Amino acid sequence: MIEYRLEEISDKLDKAETMLTHLIQTYYFSEKPNPYLLLDGRVSRDDSRREDVLKWNQDYTFIYQFINVAYDYLDESSRLIESIINDC
Repeated sequence: MIEYRLEEISDKLDKAETMLTHLIQTYYFSEKPNPYLLLDGRVSRDDSRREDVLKWNQDYTFIYQFINVAYDYLDESSRLIESIINDC
């Protein structure tokens, strides 16, 4: 029984790690996205910083939901660990 629960915890932690790694790889910016760049007429439309701001703004809801799902995996893992400890 404990072995099954430990495997379940490991699976949930792996899923959370995969999701968070994806977020970091997809949304890591060398500079913090500055939304004012979109309003600055001196910044070229081809400027990568401007593209980063657009990407961040367009995907914000997705990013937020993705983090919530990863958090749920971590929370479930924590509860499973607590239940194992309480059963011992």
